[in-house]
Amino acid sequence: METNTPHASAKLLVPAEGPPEHANGSAQARKHRAHRTVNRLATVVHEAADQVVARGEAWQAIQDRLVAQTRERVRQRPLAIVGIAIAVGFLMSRLMR
Repeated sequence: METNTPHASAKLLVPAEGPPEHANGSAQARKHRAHRTVNRLATVVHEAADQVVARGEAWQAIQDRLVAQTRERVRQRPLAIVGIAIAVGFLMSRLMR
């Protein structure tokens, strides 16, 4: 069987003259099922992407809230925060040795 591909090792799954006449109905049915499957897969992928975006936005809102709370606490007690940072830095330097 001769192939019309640039690689001699590639095999042609369908003869060059096309599918036999009796296979047209089943070929159309397979084509229709393949399109339905691709459409369902695309729907699932879009739904998953929407969920990822929603979760990302939720995490961003949590992060923004925590940053705002931290800023407020630093403004209320700046010396205490600096003392805590120094203590944590000292402990970290001891643990890293």
